[in-house]
Amino acid sequence: MKKLILSFIAIAFLTTIVPVELKANEEISKAKETETLKEVKAELNKMVNRVAEINEMDLKELSKDERKEIKKELRGIKKDFKAYSKSDNPAVSEAAGEAVRASGVYISGGALLVIIILLILL
Repeated sequence: MKKLILSFIAIAFLTTIVPVELKANEEISKAKETETLKEVKAELNKMVNRVAEINEMDLKELSKDERKEIKKELRGIKKDFKAYSKSDNPAVSEAAGEAVRASGVYISGGALLVIIILLILL
């Protein structure tokens, strides 16, 4: 009987302490996520700006070696974008998706079909 009462007291004690520690860990992890999210967004913006800068360059004026270096750099940026978009952290993958979506216009298949039908009819 004493063991039963002692075990109930121990369980009650542990259940009151554990949630407080978990809440503290959640706050720390949220703070770390916001810091890393800001860093990731800054890095993604930096990569998007670099790609835009490369697109504006006149590649015909560059030597063959310089063009190879630029191609390697673009492949590395593409690999980084894929890594960020496949991240376990949903905020990071969403930020990567926003950076990629900001660079183009997307039309769904249904909208494209409607446009083609309207062009044929008119």
